[in-house]
Amino acid sequence: MNLWDIYKAPDHRLTFKWRHYFDIYERYLAPYINMPVKLLEIGVLHGGSLQVWKRWLGPQATIVGVDINPNVKFSEEQIHVRIGNQGDDAFLGGVLSEFGLFDIVIDDGSHIPTEVLSSLRFLYPHMANNGWYFIEDLDSFYDRPTFFAEVHRLYLELNAYQKDLPTDFTRNTRAIHLHPFMLAIERGENPRSEVLDAGEGAHAML
Repeated sequence: MNLWDIYKAPDHRLTFKWRHYFDIYERYLAPYINMPVKLLEIGVLHGGSLQVWKRWLGPQATIVGVDINPNVKFSEEQIHVRIGNQGDDAFLGGVLSEFGLFDIVIDDGSHIPTEVLSSLRFLYPHMANNGWYFIEDLDSFYDRPTFFAEVHRLYLELNAYQKDLPTDFTRNTRAIHLHPFMLAIERGENPRSEVLDAGEGAHAML
């Protein structure tokens, strides 16, 4: 069953997501199905999305949700909810200490740019070597230029090999993908590239 069909099924808790998100998640996250993957979702609300991730990713997945509201806490096999502020590094550090490195992080939490960026700065360097960091519902940020200024800064950092100033983000990020209402950062080795000569006479040397 694909992710959209699981989401539409009536036998999980309530959840809300844009329809086109599911095509994006299917494209990027399908390789994790039935693998021992760890997923962290910031923002629990009613808990439905945690159940959807569990059913789609399979029995080896560990699904962790964090939320500031203690009333959303629940638990079931494979699913764990922890209560705290996504902008609190000490809290997030405790979650990492308990569960280890996450392969997938999905931020559907406060939608407050300062907190979203704080979570990104703290969690991203502590993710597994190959993974994905998603920030949902960017429509909330259209009038917040500070957030997109940071995205632009990260893009420049992604290309920092060009100026011989690579950072950990440069070395460990393959791509930044912008979709309608969503940012997806693809974590993985980004080796230094080089410009290769091609064209007239180049193939004669092969």
